[in-house]
Amino acid sequence: MRSIALVLLLSITLFTNAQDSISNYQNHTKKNIIRWNITPMLFNTNNFTLGYERIIRKNQSMSLNLGVLLFPQFLGNESTKYSFVKAGSRFGFTSSLDYRFYLGKRNTRPAPDGLYIGPYFSYYGYRFNSTIRLLDNEVYTSDVNIDVAFSMSSLGVELGYQFIFWDRFCLDLILIGPSLSYYNGKARLDVDLEIDKESDAYKYLQEQILAKYPWLETFIDLDAINTGGKFNSLGVGFRYVIQIGFHF
Repeated sequence: MRSIALVLLLSITLFTNAQDSISNYQNHTKKNIIRWNITPMLFNTNNFTLGYERIIRKNQSMSLNLGVLLFPQFLGNESTKYSFVKAGSRFGFTSSLDYRFYLGKRNTRPAPDGLYIGPYFSYYGYRFNSTIRLLDNEVYTSDVNIDVAFSMSSLGVELGYQFIFWDRFCLDLILIGPSLSYYNGKARLDVDLEIDKESDAYKYLQEQILAKYPWLETFIDLDAINTGGKFNSLGVGFRYVIQIGFHF
């Protein structure tokens, strides 16, 4: 009986160790994650961004994200005593590339689970157009077509934490992501008739544009209406991301 009990105990021990070894091996062989970035949906429910992460060496990975990113309409369809606005088209594209270093000495589980740090590069491009029919005392004066293209390129460093649940599902949080960003764009206002700069309609147009996009201030005076104004500058950016995904 003692021999049988000893054999059973030894068998259970070996089986448990084998299961642990298989589990650890499976953890190490799962090198891929497909993710959905839910953060852009806070701005617009039509936004959709997907990402892919791949373990390329111990505690290191690369991650790529691509998607559509839209902001609210510049001016929606609306009518006042000074103008009638016809909403136009808009399109936004976002992409980012990360290189992650998982901090093995601080993490109890193998990558891609745990705390990580690393550089990232991101690009965002956005374009919109709209038409405003100006009225002066409710009498038609002119149509103004607004066409703006804008882009932002950022190079930064991120700190984040990724949770792997049940060996399959992940929650990725980029907690800190400061960057140096380059802003570049072009704004064009086309008008079919000459506009009286002192008219209430023209002042209303200026107010509406500046309320939505203050950085267009230098492009909305009469001298620049029929020319394409360009702008570029350096600034500081920031990245914060919440993603959910599948680990395989």
